[in-house]
Amino acid sequence: MDNPNKHTLSPVYVGGSVIGMKFREGIIIACDTRINYGSIAKMMNVYDRVSQVSDRTLISSTGEYSDYQEVCRLLKEKSLEDSLGNQSYLGPDELANYLSAMHYQRRNKANPFWNNTIIGGLDWENKPTLYSIDQFGTILKSDYLLAGMAQYFCHAIIHPLYPINYESLERNSAMFMIEDCFRTLFYRDTKAGNKIKFGILTSVNGEIKYEEIVRELRSNWDYERFVKQANEKIYLEN
Repeated sequence: MDNPNKHTLSPVYVGGSVIGMKFREGIIIACDTRINYGSIAKMMNVYDRVSQVSDRTLISSTGEYSDYQEVCRLLKEKSLEDSLGNQSYLGPDELANYLSAMHYQRRNKANPFWNNTIIGGLDWENKPTLYSIDQFGTILKSDYLLAGMAQYFCHAIIHPLYPINYESLERNSAMFMIEDCFRTLFYRDTKAGNKIKFGILTSVNGEIKYEEIVRELRSNWDYERFVKQANEKIYLEN
């Protein structure tokens, strides 16, 4: 008798928090570059956790890394199917709704994508748009969105600073808020990394531009109390 098919019951290689944010000229989607195996830091320099799946659309996910890679592959294929030359006719709104339906279909087969995804980009009027999609296919739309542990730590950082209208938010201010969030996560979330990948999609004078930036957070672990408290008994014995 053949062995039955087995589905993933929990994520294995897991990526951390993701933050998406609109600003005046476009959107930013950012994440750290660390992948964990359980509580072990398996890979520290995974730079494709933010991907451009079409000329107008960016994506990043927290959760199972292999499922995220499969989602990126499927969205890129779908975008190419509906393209003419270098121009795809599926924008972020269309791909977000397609991804939501894909997640819901997989969930109904008891084999979900183990991801919480943030997807966004520039619509056909070159205005920024941003969505969040969970493993059940639930889709949310907002000016900024959080996934992973960022949902618990970062609302309190962003909400007081984020303007009522995203069109008054400059790129540097948006990056400062996001970097501050990831600094907090690095100190508070045991599975967060200190290298941050920014995917930035902008429209200036009708021209769409994609840019990737990697920043390493400054940190200091040499405080005397921090070092000695963790090994208090050893220090006392010596």
